[in-house]
Amino acid sequence: MNNHMKVFLSKLKIVFALFIILLLSVAVFKAGYHFYLLRKNLKKYSFQLSSLKERNKNIKREISYLNNPYNLEVEARRQMNLFRKGEKVIVILPQEKTTSSPVRDKGSFSGFNLREVIRKVFRFLGLR
Repeated sequence: MNNHMKVFLSKLKIVFALFIILLLSVAVFKAGYHFYLLRKNLKKYSFQLSSLKERNKNIKREISYLNNPYNLEVEARRQMNLFRKGEKVIVILPQEKTTSSPVRDKGSFSGFNLREVIRKVFRFLGLR
């Protein structure tokens, strides 16, 4: 082999080695990026898992609470405005708001006149 051919083959080996190094670098970069994405997803799903476990614990607690017939009745009455036959129901509506500045009475509480409410309750129950 002549000298030019030896130089050419050595340069070709260098180019081939650089190409292999480039391919390996790309593969390492892809693997690193894939690992980064996996860790990112792991954190996200770990947070979701802990959130779902907490929600599951709350639901189990609520199921346990509602398995008691008394608690089930209380919740049904509260959420669906149910009442027993013969039971008297009192509905207290807030007073209508006026455009003028309200003057509060000493017995007034959150827009309700406490004395008036008590008077109406006693009248409704037939106590006065």
